[in-house]
Amino acid sequence: MKKKILMMSILLLNCLIMWFPWFKTMDGNRNIHGLIMLKNPIALTCLILCFIGIWIKHQYSEIFETIGWIGMMTMQIYEFLTWHIRISGGSIDFQLSCQLTYSYFYLAVFISMISYIIYKFILGRLKFEQEYIVYV
Repeated sequence: MKKKILMMSILLLNCLIMWFPWFKTMDGNRNIHGLIMLKNPIALTCLILCFIGIWIKHQYSEIFETIGWIGMMTMQIYEFLTWHIRISGGSIDFQLSCQLTYSYFYLAVFISMISYIIYKFILGRLKFEQEYIVYV
């Protein structure tokens, strides 16, 4: 149960960071929040898969949660590279993306990576403990 509470807290932290501005427009008058990521059905699906993987005890819950965490990180990078195309047109421009990105975006990616590492560490530790349980 502690694992579920910890992972749910981390997932909520990932969702909370989406409320902050991630990008700004070229003229600087408009901020684009991380919630833009949830307009993409793949990102929303990954978020739901994380939630399902945390709360449902099933033989595939590990797969659901892994796909969810990796998918969320991938979608954050995808949004980083393509958000300005939808706003102003053009093509993928890494330099422009870097110039118009707030530090909250980098914080969100960092939190997602740390979340995945914590998830894998906890999962690995649980599997290790289950393998070496001595039955008396």
